[in-house]
Amino acid sequence: MGKKVVVRNRKRGKEVERRVKKKFEELGFLAERVGVLGKEDVFVVGDKVFRVEVKSRKRLGVVRWWEQVQRVKRSSEEVGVVVMHEYGKKRYFVMMELEDFLKVVSKK
Repeated sequence: MGKKVVVRNRKRGKEVERRVKKKFEELGFLAERVGVLGKEDVFVVGDKVFRVEVKSRKRLGVVRWWEQVQRVKRSSEEVGVVVMHEYGKKRYFVMMELEDFLKVVSKK
């Protein structure tokens, strides 16, 4: 990967981190963009502490799962959630739209 591509990707990543930070702040959370390699990208403090890792990619492999859950929703009030599990492992992961997540954890 060329140096220009790496610089462009980092710039894009920082911009997405800033937007995520702003979304938390708009709901009354204290948020700080850390963005140091090996640490979280955004640190959020409210009733709970969130250490947020932000990823921005041209394509996400899980999007087709997300599209599936969106197709079966019956109203805009329903919250779509994708639960992911790696075979043979004990952990489960949840994916949902940031806006829905912020509604769930909102202080307002």
